[in-house]
Amino acid sequence: MIMRFFSVPSAISALADVGIIPSEEEGSPVTIQLDFQRLPEEVIPQIINLIASPTKMKMSKYVKNGQARNGFEFQIGDKDLEGDDYDYAAS
Repeated sequence: MIMRFFSVPSAISALADVGIIPSEEEGSPVTIQLDFQRLPEEVIPQIINLIASPTKMKMSKYVKNGQARNGFEFQIGDKDLEGDDYDYAAS
């Protein structure tokens, strides 16, 4: 997903932070949070397309350290990713 942002320089320059929050239970989905500096409204649909979350995503607007921010959060688990155990096993 992050590699797709490198294809759009303005998107990667607005990306301020990425958070990956593991769940407490084995096999449960992880939460991914993307923190952007304030994005123009017309750019938000393009960012959502770049994220291409396979699950429902939440978007929020907030202030962090005096700066306006846009945040995107979604959960993703093994069942949301294509492939099987063979595809993800070490070689």
